[in-house]
Amino acid sequence: MKGGRLLQWFLFCLLLLLAGLTFLLATENGFRLLLRACDSLAGPAFSVARVEGRFVDSWRLERVQIHVDGVVDLELDELRCSWRPGALAGQELQIDHLVLRGLVLRLPAAAAEKGDGATVVLPALRFSLGLRVGDAQLDDIEVYFSDAGAPLVVNAVRIKASVHDDQLSIDHLQLDSPDYGGKLQATVQFRDHWPLVASGEWRVTDPGIGDLSGSVAVEGDLAQLAVSVALQTPAVARIRGQLTDILNDLHWQATGETDYFRLTDIRVD
Repeated sequence: MKGGRLLQWFLFCLLLLLAGLTFLLATENGFRLLLRACDSLAGPAFSVARVEGRFVDSWRLERVQIHVDGVVDLELDELRCSWRPGALAGQELQIDHLVLRGLVLRLPAAAAEKGDGATVVLPALRFSLGLRVGDAQLDDIEVYFSDAGAPLVVNAVRIKASVHDDQLSIDHLQLDSPDYGGKLQATVQFRDHWPLVASGEWRVTDPGIGDLSGSVAVEGDLAQLAVSVALQTPAVARIRGQLTDILNDLHWQATGETDYFRLTDIRVD
């Protein structure tokens, strides 16, 4: 009899917990209450001014602030997310649409440290939970690397990518800033020396020269990477090179040519 009552109390507490989680995650009022509680408990470390939507479907936050002393200081005008919780049953986090607007990121000044000469070894990574991002948009970004100096300004970033097992696939990456921009497609595998293949287009605005634009293709890994760069404006030129031991002892060799002259076997050790 006593065991039956304990079972009833256990089932009652379990149902109460499930009901609470359902309220917090599947209703707009519950999601708002959850973030308000985080706002109150976290103090100056986290705050959000406005909450809309349901966590298990689509939601929107306004004026988000995250502050961790000596680590990061982040402000965000708007954060919107639309995702599919049902995809978790297939071991994949699927985000259909993600929007970040008005991102201001302040990073602490890096302390000058002398390296100990240790060799950098890339870890082999394999993710049991996949990730698929259908469309991510980041607009109006400012990154401060110290208290002084002008920020790194990025007008817009667009990303469509996925991660499964040990592979990152970037179907589309587009970046636009006042001084440079480009488009990129790439595949990276997180094993050995991280083999990768990437190709895309780029542009750079130089006050003295004007607009430079062209294409780029890379293939290999971080131990030995073949690079091909084509300049299309203001003149046609081609550069082919090879980078070796990128993380520990970078060396490069390149060959360049235009319609007017050719440079071969340029080396830097």
